[in-house]
Amino acid sequence: MRIGIATVEITPPFLMPMGGFGMRLDHADGMRDPLLMTAVFFEDSGRQAWLVAADLVQFPDGEPFRQGVDGVAGRLGCPREALFLNASHTHGGPEMNPGYAILTPAMIVQRSPQNQKLIERYHEFLWNQLAEVCASARDGAFAGRLVYGEGKTAFPMNRRAWMGGRIENAPNPDGPIEDRLRLLGVEDKAGCLRALGLILAAHPTATGAQHHFTADFVGAWRECIRMECEPGVQPFFLQACGGDMRPAFTREGDHWRRIPFSELEQMGANLARETAAVLKSGLQPLGDACLRSGRSEVCLDCLPRYTKPEDCQILIESEIPWEREFAEEACRRFERGESLPDRVTIQLTWLQLSRDLALLGMGCEPLVALGRKIETAFADLRVVVLGYTNGCNVYVPDTGELKRGGYEAESYLFDGFCGPFEDGLEVPIIDAFREIHRRHIQDNHSF
Repeated sequence: MRIGIATVEITPPFLMPMGGFGMRLDHADGMRDPLLMTAVFFEDSGRQAWLVAADLVQFPDGEPFRQGVDGVAGRLGCPREALFLNASHTHGGPEMNPGYAILTPAMIVQRSPQNQKLIERYHEFLWNQLAEVCASARDGAFAGRLVYGEGKTAFPMNRRAWMGGRIENAPNPDGPIEDRLRLLGVEDKAGCLRALGLILAAHPTATGAQHHFTADFVGAWRECIRMECEPGVQPFFLQACGGDMRPAFTREGDHWRRIPFSELEQMGANLARETAAVLKSGLQPLGDACLRSGRSEVCLDCLPRYTKPEDCQILIESEIPWEREFAEEACRRFERGESLPDRVTIQLTWLQLSRDLALLGMGCEPLVALGRKIETAFADLRVVVLGYTNGCNVYVPDTGELKRGGYEAESYLFDGFCGPFEDGLEVPIIDAFREIHRRHIQDNHSF
């Protein structure tokens, strides 16, 4: 396999709204540390693909994403399926979507004509940087191979705690976590490590709703792991199923604390030590190269809970702001003769790198239990599920977490759907991924 690696900075070159926390009502004040985007290029038997890791809360959704990716693919001369774009989900990055389904007070500010122009201006800058870094990775490609390793991590903690009769966003040390620390490395013909990807599930939210662009703990890990590796190794970060994970480092009793920037280095050092332990045990070569890429989508049905004004009465009287805001917006739409969507479309991406490893991307915030179910559904192939890939439009739990309720099970309140997902939503997701895999087996060409 021919492999190339390149990195470019994507910190906004101007001040603009920040994404990740809805309470921010103004622009960033500056930069704490640079936001980076790394492209890893693969070529095998005439096929090409790019794995891209970016310090963003997400890539754009909807038409802005389609137009942007089509433009980049045109410049690279590749199909859009060849681009696998994963966001770290840093809450210290720029706002990526100029429109929202439910207009909270903060979102009304962010949706002003001035801010929409800034977001669109950043999109143009981002797509240009993406095209250039992908071309640089391809131009610098060399003969190499992929290596892989797994270890354990104590970095993430579940954030879905039962408090006051409901699920709250609070530390849950007994809750399920993704405790695997997975490494994807690139070696050259001489066996020298050239790039190292960390696959981890945890929200980069350690610094809270401050007003400086930052990669959060991801940037701190990159700086620390560079000191653990030989010179010239390019580290990059891939976000897994972190929809219900936060850094355990930020726990303070029964709530989360916002750490000062000065503590990021300690967080990065802790994660780098865990990474170094896996490196010390040795990364193993993956099987024969088998480059395949593809995209699909799955539609998930919602329960028709809010279809007319009287359905919203209880929420209008709620003490929880986002429930009231949802109900008020829903009633406005009903008065206009409109309805709330009853289906959610999730983008799915498949990038197979070898006979024994494939990356499965979901354009949403998957919870850890859902990721585990998808991975265990493929007995004949090691698959790694990544969230925040090629966009991100909603939280997606499995049926068990959906029944427990809570913030991550109530995305409809923020995204304007007619109700929560129906039970059994993991089944069509797994079936859709299996169909991509089946098509890869039957067809020797990417689709």
